[in-house]
Amino acid sequence: MEKVTPVSTEQALKLCAKSVRYDAVAIRQLLEAKQAEAFLIGDCCFITRFEHYENEKELIVMCAEGQGLLQAGRTLKILAKQHNCTSARMHTHRKGMQRLAAEFGWKQLEVVYTMSL
Repeated sequence: MEKVTPVSTEQALKLCAKSVRYDAVAIRQLLEAKQAEAFLIGDCCFITRFEHYENEKELIVMCAEGQGLLQAGRTLKILAKQHNCTSARMHTHRKGMQRLAAEFGWKQLEVVYTMSL
């Protein structure tokens, strides 16, 4: 398992700038309220949070960027199990993530469409 290193809110927002996109204010608020966590696994930065349901706990990967995502993803899966998560979820706008996600056993749950008004 790779080393996990916490990072500051500012560092996380900088390292995950592409995936934060328009959600920077909301993600900053979650991080500052300690409702989300930011950390490095190797050279990959993650911003995550947990959702709790009746008998389940889900890891939410809000942002992930950097080098070595495949190896870092293995460590993230171990961490999720250590936190007693029964599932994990991520949202991405990067089409290239589909292949990588499939290698980990992620399955597409939904497709979201948007339009400007």
